[in-house]
Amino acid sequence: MNEEAQVSLEQQRYLLKIARDTIKKYLMDGIKLDVEPGFEQLKEKKGTFVTLEKQGRLRGCMGNIAPGKAIYLSVRDNAINAAFHDPRFRPVQNNELDDVVIELSILSVPSLIDVGNPAYYLDEIVVGKDGIIIKKEGRSATYLPQVWEKIPDKVYFLDSLCEKAYLSRGCWRSPDAQIYRYRVQHFSETDI
Repeated sequence: MNEEAQVSLEQQRYLLKIARDTIKKYLMDGIKLDVEPGFEQLKEKKGTFVTLEKQGRLRGCMGNIAPGKAIYLSVRDNAINAAFHDPRFRPVQNNELDDVVIELSILSVPSLIDVGNPAYYLDEIVVGKDGIIIKKEGRSATYLPQVWEKIPDKVYFLDSLCEKAYLSRGCWRSPDAQIYRYRVQHFSETDI
């Protein structure tokens, strides 16, 4: 799967099923679901994020940016992390699982936005399309492109991302900050 390649609708359904079945199995037995790739394309290593929402509100989101595992295994492991190990939320309980909607994001490999002046980041970043990573002073944070729906202003988006990385607002303006971009294919149980 190259950078522009997309997983098919059938593969999306399969990955969403892996995520939901994994969470159920972990709730019942405390162990990871044994899964198969199902499709040759899903053996490719890609970064993935699993986002859980309940009644339109974030309920958990965990993932990996680097392409360390096959897509299907990354989805399985990040489903467990989003449901049970996101430090912002208590673990998902059995009685709420039916109210949880799962969204998956498959990431392209991030690339450095190389600008001579930090002010030019505002010209380079594409609202609604670019996932952004900020790195500075050994810290980093990312926002998926979907976050643009909640924070459509570029300056506020970057300031908020600095804060997420436990850096000061405006850290992105520093010459020693690095900003990377990536794109995602995202899909949800509500889409399928």
